[in-house]
Amino acid sequence: MTESPENDWHLQEWATLLGKRQADLVNDLGFAKNQAHRIWHGKQPYRRDIVNLVAGWLNLQPYELLMRPEEAMRLRRLEETAMAIAADRSRPFTPAPPLTR
Repeated sequence: MTESPENDWHLQEWATLLGKRQADLVNDLGFAKNQAHRIWHGKQPYRRDIVNLVAGWLNLQPYELLMRPEEAMRLRRLEETAMAIAADRSRPFTPAPPLTR
């Protein structure tokens, strides 16, 4: 039996940033200790239900677990900025001139 490769999610980084510990997977989410260990250390194969549960526990989007926190936070700021620009109606919209070759 071959061992599955380690998952590339960034659970420990997110958990540390948000003040969570491996023990909290057991206490808050009800995982068995050995399963919490496998999840924490990326040994548990991806399963949608686990990724969604852990993401919700950390108040993240599931895809953010696959990103380092600083990358995900940059995307969040970019999205917030884009939404603010799109919502700004104080200036009239002027389309850019067409590109010419």
